[in-house]
Amino acid sequence: MTGARIFAALAGSVLAILAITGFWLWRAAPVAMPDAPGGRFACVSYAPFRGEQTPFDPTLVIPRAQIEEDLTHLKTESDCVRIYAVNQGLDQVLPIAEKLGMKVLMGLWIGRTAQDNEIQIARGIELAKAHPGAIKGIIVGNEVLLRQEQPASVLETLLKRVKAETGLPVTYADVWEFWLRHPELADDVDFVTIHILPYWEDDPVPAGDGVTHIDAILRMVETEMPGKTIYIGETGYPSAGKQRERALPGLVEQAGFIRGFLAYAHERGLDYNVIEAFDQPWKRALEGTVGGYWGVFSEDRASKFPLTGPVARMGTPWPWLAGTIALGIVLWWPARRAAGTPIAALAGPLLAGAAALAVALQVDHAQFAAWYWHERAIEGALALVSILVAMLALPRILAGSNAEVASAGESLEWLRRPWRRLPDASLALGVLQLLAIAGAAVVALGLDFDQRYRDYPIWAFAVPAVAFALLQLCARGAIAARPMPIELCFATLLALSAVFIALNENVFTRPEMRQSIAAAFGPALRGDISGNSLIWCLLLLAFAYPWFALRRSVASERPAIGSRSIRN
Repeated sequence: MTGARIFAALAGSVLAILAITGFWLWRAAPVAMPDAPGGRFACVSYAPFRGEQTPFDPTLVIPRAQIEEDLTHLKTESDCVRIYAVNQGLDQVLPIAEKLGMKVLMGLWIGRTAQDNEIQIARGIELAKAHPGAIKGIIVGNEVLLRQEQPASVLETLLKRVKAETGLPVTYADVWEFWLRHPELADDVDFVTIHILPYWEDDPVPAGDGVTHIDAILRMVETEMPGKTIYIGETGYPSAGKQRERALPGLVEQAGFIRGFLAYAHERGLDYNVIEAFDQPWKRALEGTVGGYWGVFSEDRASKFPLTGPVARMGTPWPWLAGTIALGIVLWWPARRAAGTPIAALAGPLLAGAAALAVALQVDHAQFAAWYWHERAIEGALALVSILVAMLALPRILAGSNAEVASAGESLEWLRRPWRRLPDASLALGVLQLLAIAGAAVVALGLDFDQRYRDYPIWAFAVPAVAFALLQLCARGAIAARPMPIELCFATLLALSAVFIALNENVFTRPEMRQSIAAAFGPALRGDISGNSLIWCLLLLAFAYPWFALRRSVASERPAIGSRSIRN
């Protein structure tokens, strides 16, 4: 390398290290926020399930010792718990809470089956008579109208029966909208229990605006039901999971929302219940990653954040910082001599550092998104693909138009007849391209049909998408062979999915987006304006670009006889 290129490479290395260091220090920086008055919760939703335990297992009965351990732990943070059913060992909550001096909002699960409902009602009445002093109220049915499992008339009958046989306060719990649709239920309850979850609203509300949203909804319900006591039976915010429009889950977002809500409730003198006590892994099967991270305690019963003092998004950043820099060096080292110009020498460490950071962020995301072994295996495979793509593509990107790269089509041909020759680096890149794009296509189709609960795996596919697009740009002007039909099918599928997801998420129709498309890139880190969905759409278009570019190149140029095709 010449002196100019050596100096440029050193400058690029310094810039990359500074950028990586700044990013991880920013992630670990404490965020100041108001303290929660009193430092305790009025009430928290309690589900005892741990690990692979699930309420969908009809044979499961939670051991008494497990519930006693949980309630003893929760006693330090609250004097009240809300439960949702009285089967699977949850009937033990009442006597244990009574012994600990705690109150219980006892829920009776009402579903489609009359026989199962009768079991809940009969057992609930029995428990209420045996432990009346431990009961704060009896919740007959949770979001039954939302799930459309019973009409309001059935709920009225059940509420009257439980009230008559126990003499204790009774209520029904549902999303605030369904109380407004069925105000007649208010005559049969002692207090109206509403759920206000800003993240799950049809128009999702970011954590910073959550308390304002709750205040507006509460005043609306109070106006529609004058004279009734309104109890907020569920509110909270998730600490991890998918961004929904401007609503981005996160630890700081969760802590900020809950602290703000506790201050608001204290100021207004509201009674409330926070969802929920402990993270519940089984909910991920219903709601995706976000379903498992509503707890104020993690699944291993550790507190996620304090109710006073600053809160950081992560603990110590040093292992992440050191690992990212080390991986960046590993990715850059094989490509260090490939740069033909000072600009390429400067870009090399920066591109390697960006790829290393993307892999680190994927691993960070996988901590929350991957729970079962097969999910962890998939995340590990995607990280390996990103690392291999970066190692093989970076020298060719830095070398510019002299790079020779195989396409997925050539790789398929080698896979069909592997005895012809061993794959070189170009063919290996083609295989990796095929794997990455096949994975992106699967994810894209899933988001097309089930967008509400699926994450945007931006960091898992960022490196391959950008790398192959850059390789195509580097080979611009070179003679290219005609892309195979399977390649064009993949490209078309990804492009159409990008358009569909963008329209479905209102990426291009929100006023903020019309004002500034550039403002959408910050949300990948900040969480504004549907940023994750927009960036995912751009990655899909980046995946599709090389094959559309190849087709355009073939249409405009006829290769000379004996010329060597450059495929990327």
